[in-house]
Amino acid sequence: MNRKTVLIIFSFLLIPPIGLIDQMTGSDLSLIAFYFVPLALASWCGGMAVGAAAGLLSVVAWVISNVAFPTHVDLPPTAMLIWGTAEKTIFFALVVVVATKLHELLELKKRQALVDFVTGLPNRRAFARAMQKTLADARPFSLAFMELEGLEDIYLERGELFVDRLLSEMATTCRGLVQGFRYSDQRFAALFPEVNGPTAVRRMSALMAALDRDVLQTKGLDLKFKTGIAYCEDSAKVSIPHLVRFLAGSMIFLHGKEGDQLEFFQFR
Repeated sequence: MNRKTVLIIFSFLLIPPIGLIDQMTGSDLSLIAFYFVPLALASWCGGMAVGAAAGLLSVVAWVISNVAFPTHVDLPPTAMLIWGTAEKTIFFALVVVVATKLHELLELKKRQALVDFVTGLPNRRAFARAMQKTLADARPFSLAFMELEGLEDIYLERGELFVDRLLSEMATTCRGLVQGFRYSDQRFAALFPEVNGPTAVRRMSALMAALDRDVLQTKGLDLKFKTGIAYCEDSAKVSIPHLVRFLAGSMIFLHGKEGDQLEFFQFR
């Protein structure tokens, strides 16, 4: 029996005693906050259906307790005050904790949706958002695509795990030099807002040199960089799909050449 099953059984066993005590202590002294623990456990471990079953059991247990024990236990006012304070403190604390954790979880999922799992770089969705923001600024910018020629052979020779580690190390270097994105499996994108073509060329040249020196050479790899840079002077007239197709087509042209390639293109 696994841990989730044990917790679900424990939750269902805990509900009837809570319902019985809740009825016997009367309406002035509610145990509503204590239902939270078994209901949350059942829902967390078993899903919506199991949680709904636990909720139904809670109602049934309370109804049966009302029929079987119609009389209530009268407690002193001081005890009622102490118990009411404790119950509300517990309930309010649970609400705060649950709401906070749920918010943190949703924010984490939002961030993960914009991050590449392997490299930790912003992904294609984040790239699209950054491009929209850049175009909204209505200023010149440069966009670069960079690919590694020969990476497919490394996949076959050393396996996916080695390549993932390689890309992760390269991402660490990229992160310190440019605003980079993992656009696709083998394509890295760099965005340079308010940067002209020659400046973008220098920055991408420095990035290629750093990657070769700090990552590739340390692993004995001789992979070739293919980098294309498109400079957009009038961002107000730029269509993102058109720009991406233009630069992707230029990358095909670069792959037809030997050795490292870095070329600058004026996008109009």
